[in-house]
Amino acid sequence: MTDADHFRGQAVRCLRLQRRAKRADVQEALQCLARDYEGEARAAERRRGALAAAGLPLAWPMLAMHRQMAALLRVSLAFWQAF
Repeated sequence: MTDADHFRGQAVRCLRLQRRAKRADVQEALQCLARDYEGEARAAERRRGALAAAGLPLAWPMLAMHRQMAALLRVSLAFWQAF
C-alpha cells in the first residue's frame, strides 16, 4: 500500500463518518479532514511521479545504511581512542 492509498482510505473513512454524524460542526470537520487527506494523496502521487520521471531510484535505504555505517565508525573510533 502506498502513502496515497493510505491517505485516500482515510478520506473515505472520514466521509463515511460524516454521513453518520448528527451535528453540523462535526460533519464540516470531517469533510475538511477528507479534503486534507485527498490533498495529501495527490501530493504523494506527485512526489512519487516526479521521482519516477527523473529516473532516480529511491535513495533513502542506501542513505540510511550510510548513516548507520558512519555511526558505527564513530563509536569504533571513540572506543579505540579510549585506550
